[in-house]
Amino acid sequence: MTSLLRTALSLAVHESPPTIVDQCLNNVLVGGYDAIVLHVNVNAQLDTELLMRLVDGVPALRGVVRLNPARLPTDWVAPGLLHRAHIANFRWLKTQCAFDVFATDASNTLVIRPGLKEHLSTNTMGVDGIPACGWQSMWEANLRRDPLFEMVGEACRRNQIEGMFMRTALFEQAAAWIDGYEERYEAAIAAGREPEKVPREEYVFSTALAQLGHEPQGTAYMMMRQGSALGWHSFVGDQPPVWHNALAVGQGFSWEPLEIERSLAAGRLMPLFWEVLADHVPPIPDFAAYKAGKFGIKRVHRPVDDPIRRLVGDHYGYRQWTLEASALHG
Repeated sequence: MTSLLRTALSLAVHESPPTIVDQCLNNVLVGGYDAIVLHVNVNAQLDTELLMRLVDGVPALRGVVRLNPARLPTDWVAPGLLHRAHIANFRWLKTQCAFDVFATDASNTLVIRPGLKEHLSTNTMGVDGIPACGWQSMWEANLRRDPLFEMVGEACRRNQIEGMFMRTALFEQAAAWIDGYEERYEAAIAAGREPEKVPREEYVFSTALAQLGHEPQGTAYMMMRQGSALGWHSFVGDQPPVWHNALAVGQGFSWEPLEIERSLAAGRLMPLFWEVLADHVPPIPDFAAYKAGKFGIKRVHRPVDDPIRRLVGDHYGYRQWTLEASALHG
């Protein structure tokens, strides 16, 4: 029998308090997290005192969900410093409680498949670590002008931040390595360089691990549903992958409620098709393992009345608490 580890989750949030309550309920009651640390964007117009009153009003969340008092800018790409919020959450949470596994996520995801805590307990990490350069990423040109590239060159890696996890000791080592990058970055800004538009959270963690000799392995447990700048491959059953050109069909695909209904009924992810973004092609040596490592979905719309939030909340029995928080919020 698997010995379950103490798991902690870093959530970067900025939306309405009832939605944050819903997100926390999902991660505690479905994801099995022992601790959640919230970080609120410094620019978010959010009443944090009201948020924590709503959180503490839910028995399942009381004492489990904590709010980091530090507030940093987390705007995506510009300035592209979301990784700082997760590192700050990690270091602050270590002063509050003990944990063995640390994961990072956004607030537009949901865990829908049971068994995540067991997965986190039996795997050292789930970190996508594909090469950051050489496959025409939309960010590659900007990355090559960033101090990270100056430090490691073509050895830069790319990871998905939503659902990324690793053992606490590994995260601590990675964060310390990233501190060295931060010194280079701040020195460049102080010297008058304009910051490049790069989602740095998608590069620094996997690059740090690789530089420290910990080869990234596994996959982040959230499955993305989106179009990329290039397109994606879809996999249906055992048929060969089919390439979809994003420029031809448009970008931004949402999950369908039917897919979630099928997945909840089966107890596993059952999308109408499995997709792997161009960002991940070709380096997925074991597609079966990739599928087995997915426990949740992104993107989920943030309003609490979103149909997928309703479906998942009703299925796992926590929807009423979300509605009570929404009513108290007004």
